[in-house]
Amino acid sequence: LDKFNDETRDVQTKAIIEKQLGLDYSLSARTGMALEEFFGGGVQSFLSLTGQGLLRVVKPLYKPEARDKINQAIDYLQQSTVDYNLKLAKKRETTIPENITLDDIQNENINFFDWFGESLSNNSPSIITTFAPGGAALRGASLINKAKGLGYTAMKSAAKSNLNLIKAGTRTAQSIFFVGETGGKFGDIEVKQFNALEQLPKLKKQIEQELDNTKKQELQEEYNDLEKISNYSFAQKAFTSYAFGGAATIAETLGTLKLINGTSSLAKKIGVQEFKAKAYSSPLNFAANVTGKTLSGISKNAGKAISTEEAEEVLTQVAHNIIDISVLDEDKSIIEGVDKDFLANTAVTSFAIMAPKTMGNTRNLIKSEFAIKKEIEENGEDVLELLQLQEQFKALGPGP
Repeated sequence: LDKFNDETRDVQTKAIIEKQLGLDYSLSARTGMALEEFFGGGVQSFLSLTGQGLLRVVKPLYKPEARDKINQAIDYLQQSTVDYNLKLAKKRETTIPENITLDDIQNENINFFDWFGESLSNNSPSIITTFAPGGAALRGASLINKAKGLGYTAMKSAAKSNLNLIKAGTRTAQSIFFVGETGGKFGDIEVKQFNALEQLPKLKKQIEQELDNTKKQELQEEYNDLEKISNYSFAQKAFTSYAFGGAATIAETLGTLKLINGTSSLAKKIGVQEFKAKAYSSPLNFAANVTGKTLSGISKNAGKAISTEEAEEVLTQVAHNIIDISVLDEDKSIIEGVDKDFLANTAVTSFAIMAPKTMGNTRNLIKSEFAIKKEIEENGEDVLELLQLQEQFKALGPGP
């Protein structure tokens, strides 16, 4: 018996090792998987959900013989959604390693940058989606900059184009978030329901054969949970999915998208600011000011981005949990999923999303400082005269 147990453990260990060796540990593979799940799986499931809904709405308008064909179309859409999402789940299971957690960083073979890179890959869909409003805001700001000095009409036209670009970028991102989140949730529910329907007969037989009352009670509770999932109506699944997408889109609009669109107001300020002659009368003051601008630009933007993104994602997670509890009758806490790994991954996402803005704004601030310094150097005599006049006015004191 001991020999049999040892051989069994050896076989299990070998199987685990073979599986781990067969996984793809590259960040490109993880990124590709995340993108395929969000965009591929999300879009397919969203279209399936919308198609099924439309077919169910128009079905009563047709004759009984036509309704059979509509039911077949609905069944086809449902099965195709299940098949595609099962395929994605199988692909992830067989090719992508499990996520690294903060606790894993303590392992001597895993460091912070392993976790950081993996977190960026996992959140790549959200990061890429923000390219739309971010790029639109920067493009609009550049149009305004080019229009400076060209007259009122040119500035008005540029401002209008900037507004239209921001609106278009925001609407694009909102649509992507809504479709991805809605489809992702619907695909998840469909797979859960499919698995529940397959497991119920097996679990029922297991309950009948179980002799231990405690174990039997546990199996019965599991059976009841699966039975509840198997009985989800289309209305429940549709409402939950659209609500998930709506909650995520609203949170993104109030948080990340609003923050990104703020880029335009800052980017318009590129160029020479007010004449800071006295501040740059010495090279030391100039160097100190540039350093301060750099640190200020990074800290203010990064801090605001992270706090906004954290609040947004926590709000989204809580809203999703409330929907699961109220509509699907799931037994969970409203803060389930909000833990240190969740918050840490959100911080990484916000850093990646706001990095172009943060570095861009900081670069603009520094560029302004150098432009001011250059102007001072080119007009040295005027600067000295200005400084002398300022000192003279101070010496005169306030007027009567």
